[in-house]
Amino acid sequence: MIGRSRVAAVVQALLLGVGAGACDLDSCADKVADAQAEMYRDHRWTEEDLPGIGQYVEVHWQTRALGNACSRAPGPTDWEYRGVVRMRTEEAQELLAAYEWTVASPVEVWPALRLLVPTDVEWLHSDSYTKALADQGRPADVYLSPDDALVYFALQS
Repeated sequence: MIGRSRVAAVVQALLLGVGAGACDLDSCADKVADAQAEMYRDHRWTEEDLPGIGQYVEVHWQTRALGNACSRAPGPTDWEYRGVVRMRTEEAQELLAAYEWTVASPVEVWPALRLLVPTDVEWLHSDSYTKALADQGRPADVYLSPDDALVYFALQS
C-alpha cells in the first residue's frame, strides 16, 4: 500500500495546499473537482499495488473522493482510484497464466478512461487475484484484457 499512500498524499496536498486552513470550503471544492477531473499519467502504481503489472508501458488514472474531502472533521478521506494500464504483451500473458480468469460482466469504466479502451474489449476478472489482494488488506477489482495487453483497475485507500 506504499504506492497508494504516496498517491493519496499527492492528492491531499493538491487539495489542501501547504498549511492548515489554506483553502476555504469553496476553493477546496474547486480543487477537489480539479483533482477528480485530472487524468494522471505518472507511474505510481507498482507490483505491490497490482501484482503482475510488471514494467508497464503506460498508465492513465483518475481519483474520486469517497467522502467529503473538504470536511473540517478530523481524519482522512477515503479515495477511489481507477486506471487503465497498458502492459507489455508478455507480462499480460504471464498475468493471465498466474490466476484463473473468467469473462467479466460489463465493466463500468469511468468516462474519461473509456476513451483509452477499445470498444470491443473483452475483460476478464479473477476472483483469486481479487482475494489475494484482499488478503493483503488491499481491496481492489482488476480486469484484464490479454488480447489488448490492458488492465483496468479500481482501488480504494
